[in-house]
Amino acid sequence: MPDLMKGKRGLVMGVANRNSIAWGAAKALAGEGAERRLQQRFLSFYGMDSYRLGVNLTLNLGLRWEWHTVPRESEGLALLPVGGLEVLARPDALIDWAGGKSGRSFFGNDLNNLAPTIGLAWDPFGDGHTSLRAGYTVSYVVDNSLLSVKKAIDSNPGLTTTRRVSNLTGTVALSRDLVLPLEIPAFKIPRTPTDQLQLNPLNGLFAIDPEFHTPYVQQ
Repeated sequence: MPDLMKGKRGLVMGVANRNSIAWGAAKALAGEGAERRLQQRFLSFYGMDSYRLGVNLTLNLGLRWEWHTVPRESEGLALLPVGGLEVLARPDALIDWAGGKSGRSFFGNDLNNLAPTIGLAWDPFGDGHTSLRAGYTVSYVVDNSLLSVKKAIDSNPGLTTTRRVSNLTGTVALSRDLVLPLEIPAFKIPRTPTDQLQLNPLNGLFAIDPEFHTPYVQQ
């Protein structure tokens, strides 16, 4: 239990202490904040070639394959409902560890991210001075899956609590014997929607589709 008054001098009007717990920890970490570290890797291959269909017509074809790995939270600071989107309306839903060392991925790998590129260049007069071009391409959005995971785990509380004592009146002397303790709360994991509402009546429940696909745009 931390000594919040150690080394302090002056008036006391209130004290606060923040506690958090991470995956694998036997107990809460007093005075520690929940700093998430989301990680994601990307791998891609690309090939392209040009074909002369005539003296004044060129066709460009390309194909890109991208793999956006499932984001992971290296510190084990993530809670998600077990069962994905289907359990969001169930009062008996179970909210448990996800990502990182928990062995439960945020969603499945999406490995069919093929992005074709097609381009045409036509010189209608064949004199090299005029060119009409057309093209089509698919591009995958780089940061959308990371932002989706961050939004979901940031919106599911339960890993951090703050204890406050306010409206205090008194003074603090520079003394090692003066201690104002704040008990570290017990953390309950797995959790239920009822547990979340007890933290804040406005809390919702957020999940990620297990079949989440990397979003893309067409141009």
